[in-house]
Amino acid sequence: MLTHDAGPDADRSPRRALPLAAPILFAVPILLAAPALPLSAAPAVDPPPITLTEIGALPWGARPTAVGDLDRDGRADLVTATGANRLDVARGTGGGAFAAATAVPLGRGATEVTLGDLNGDGDLDAVVSHRDEASLTVLYGGAGAALGGPVTLAAHAGTGNSVVTDLNLDGRPDIVALSAGTGGISIILATPTGFAAARRMFIGAFGDEVATAELTGDNRPDLVVRSSGGRFVRILRGDGAGDFTPVGALAIQAGGPEGMALADFTGDGRTDIAVAAIHENEVSALAVHAGAGDGTFGPAQVVNRGEFTYDVHAGDFDGDGRADLLYLNSGYPDPANAGIRITFGTGTGQFGRTLVRAGDYSEPLVAGDLTGDGRPDVLLPSRGNTTVVLRNGPAGGPTPSLTLTGGTCLANDGAVLRLTVADADTPVDRLTVTAAAGNSALIPAAGLAVTGTGAQREVAIRAAAGRKGTTTVQVGVGDGATSMVLGITVRVAGDNDDTVTGGAGYDVLLGQRGNDVLTGGGAEDVLCGGTGDDRLDGGAGDDALGGGVGGDRLTGGPGDDLLVGDTGDDRLDGGTGDDLLSAGEGRDRLTGGPGRDRFDGGPGPDTATDHRPAEGDSLVSVP
Repeated sequence: MLTHDAGPDADRSPRRALPLAAPILFAVPILLAAPALPLSAAPAVDPPPITLTEIGALPWGARPTAVGDLDRDGRADLVTATGANRLDVARGTGGGAFAAATAVPLGRGATEVTLGDLNGDGDLDAVVSHRDEASLTVLYGGAGAALGGPVTLAAHAGTGNSVVTDLNLDGRPDIVALSAGTGGISIILATPTGFAAARRMFIGAFGDEVATAELTGDNRPDLVVRSSGGRFVRILRGDGAGDFTPVGALAIQAGGPEGMALADFTGDGRTDIAVAAIHENEVSALAVHAGAGDGTFGPAQVVNRGEFTYDVHAGDFDGDGRADLLYLNSGYPDPANAGIRITFGTGTGQFGRTLVRAGDYSEPLVAGDLTGDGRPDVLLPSRGNTTVVLRNGPAGGPTPSLTLTGGTCLANDGAVLRLTVADADTPVDRLTVTAAAGNSALIPAAGLAVTGTGAQREVAIRAAAGRKGTTTVQVGVGDGATSMVLGITVRVAGDNDDTVTGGAGYDVLLGQRGNDVLTGGGAEDVLCGGTGDDRLDGGAGDDALGGGVGGDRLTGGPGDDLLVGDTGDDRLDGGTGDDLLSAGEGRDRLTGGPGRDRFDGGPGPDTATDHRPAEGDSLVSVP
């Protein structure tokens, strides 16, 4: 029961029962700005408009990988062809992170994988190629990220990469796959009950890659086939019924084409083709052939010359609506040139700035939105058994922010910090909050816990029993491109009668056992007395004070403070500011001080002094 004892000069208005709102202790915006991993750029007037930042690594090396949302949760998942008798499926957990891969048995070696909705149920299905067999395997998607039992489709020998698209314009997705072992392609048309028998089309040499696009101006899908050994890129006109006729080939700038990408690089609405070609005399060129819209293409316009370039991809990496090129340089003959590059298109067929990430990497590159921000990110295999996840972010773009919005004490010698996170260009549920202590003996890993989703997060901090000392807990937020931490000083009193004083920054003072004296500094602090008869003084700033078990004396000091007496006969003095005083169990005395204060007596015969409604004070009745 709370007794009002305001003194002779107090306003004698009757007390009012008000709901106790959740306190907002402090709101200090902390802008976290960190440089991304350093990237060198090709000579240009302006720096590259994006950064590629390493945000994780996957435990596999050079594997064909398809990106898609298998479980329809809005996050990208990965399906990899292992080369062994299985696929591996890694579900996305958000922000470019992935769970451990789950194996999907196949019974035959998987060498390529493509995703597409083959049966129109809204779930992505997988088409798997087998280089040593005359077949494809289809696995239909279903609930979650599960892929159903394999269905074998007969194809022609040595299936390579495949494409899922509607070849005969009947509204059903069909499959076209390379038949590398026979120098042809397999065309497999969908039927109302499945797929028709594969039809083979001979192209004259073993193919390395097949792609589809509308190239001839008749709104029917056409094919492009690349053959490194045959040294050609051939155009096949589609008739809209699933049949194709060769209509020409590109004049390759150097020699065998080692990569190609299709996009509108010239801004005229027609599909162009970028080709990386290598010749025996060590001449190499990445060039764009402008499409005329009738199945013919112009001469090569060189983008990059003199380096062994391969594995080419097109995409709008800087978000300007113009197609850019991502590709690998092998580092031969000069190892200093090894790495990946993104050359940014101008929409006129010309290319300007180039971003370079040097290193000895391997194909296949994978480009796709892995972080959910709408920009294509990159999976980059190393020469070992690791694939690096690179987040695509704007150079000098918005950085994440972290705001400390509150703090409370835990019952067993600990504290909780409340956080609000935000980022102008990343959804809040994809931001990662971390916490780590500089002294793991004082604050072990098990003593730190990050919880919450979206914009609201919490970090719980507990000290090891019987330990005393000071450490820094690094609390940070990251969006993949920028990530830094805010240092919170944690000062632990130990189990004796200790005196602990905070500094100028953000402090957490933990009393543990003993009769402790805890004094906050000039910033927003959290003081937790723990067990014992403690004295806590928040000092300047918007502080949170928890007395813990025992007869405690809590003084808020200047600022808007939260004082919680907990168990024992406590004295709470809010000091100057708009304070909330909660007595807890015991015979407590609450003094608000100047400001709009709220008094919560809690169980026990408590006394509230200087309750002044004229200042905006209020009493909260507790049965």
